[in-house]
Amino acid sequence: MWLAAVGRRMRLGYSWALAFHKERTLDFVMRAAVVAMVCLAGPWALWAQVPRGAPATSPAPDRNKVVITVGEQTMTAGEFADFVADLPPEYQAMAAGPGKRRLADEIVKFKVLAAEAQKRGLDSDPKMQRQLAMIREQLLAQSLLSAEQARVVDADLEKYYADHKEEFEQVKARHILVRTDGPGGEAAAKKKADDIRRTLTDANFAEMARKDSDDKGSAIAGGNLGMFQRGQMVPEFERAAFALKTGEISQPVRSDFGYHIIQVQERSSVAYEQAKPMIRARLLPQRIDALVEQLKKTMNTTLDEAFFGAAPAPAPVPAAGDK
Repeated sequence: MWLAAVGRRMRLGYSWALAFHKERTLDFVMRAAVVAMVCLAGPWALWAQVPRGAPATSPAPDRNKVVITVGEQTMTAGEFADFVADLPPEYQAMAAGPGKRRLADEIVKFKVLAAEAQKRGLDSDPKMQRQLAMIREQLLAQSLLSAEQARVVDADLEKYYADHKEEFEQVKARHILVRTDGPGGEAAAKKKADDIRRTLTDANFAEMARKDSDDKGSAIAGGNLGMFQRGQMVPEFERAAFALKTGEISQPVRSDFGYHIIQVQERSSVAYEQAKPMIRARLLPQRIDALVEQLKKTMNTTLDEAFFGAAPAPAPVPAAGDK
């Protein structure tokens, strides 16, 4: 459709802390890498090489029971269960059945390779150290984002919905489009649009849309565009449509697509339950941006503009109903 304009995360003590964070980082890296290996192999990999007649499930062992040993490293049944819980749902189901052994083999594979890399001193490589430090920072930042997301509670969503009712208005409309890139250009298009509007009524709208509209995608349906919210159409069209009363037909409205003659057929509001995901997606970036700005001031951060260039102008913030 011509109208589709989709709008728009002490030294000994210090040495111990470094070792602890390195161990945690390596654990997260192992988790991510094994998941990646399994995912690259495809879901069928967890089913491969399973003996026929193998039981689909087995009794759950004690969580403290050691079930994987690689040198001095161990993984308990509880740790394995936690690992599986971080997998995508389809892999969790497979790992709960005959794919469990295949997943364990992948974990062992990764651990022996990582242990050999450490034995060869590859973890002391400066590039590797930088990458590990970056991964650790990313994990910490993601953990904070998750914590902030949990702070956006239903009361916040309900307040936003009540305070921004206009953002959740929606209308059902139809239109007739006259493009300006045809013979005669702008002047001819404006005259045609005016002529159509003079004879246009509620009764003949669908017929004239099928005959005269240059938006062939909607013309076949009598100009019907269906239900839409703010932010889903080009601004000029949106302003006109949401200003109309139900049943009212607009004068020709100019946009980059040409001249539109619009009729609003229905008006309603998006229900709160339907709007909740949109509101959450709207509020979370606001809170994160505010937190980042606060932390930047607290930590006295600076950027060398001569080196990096000036900061770009902030982008306009879309409404909760924008797509």
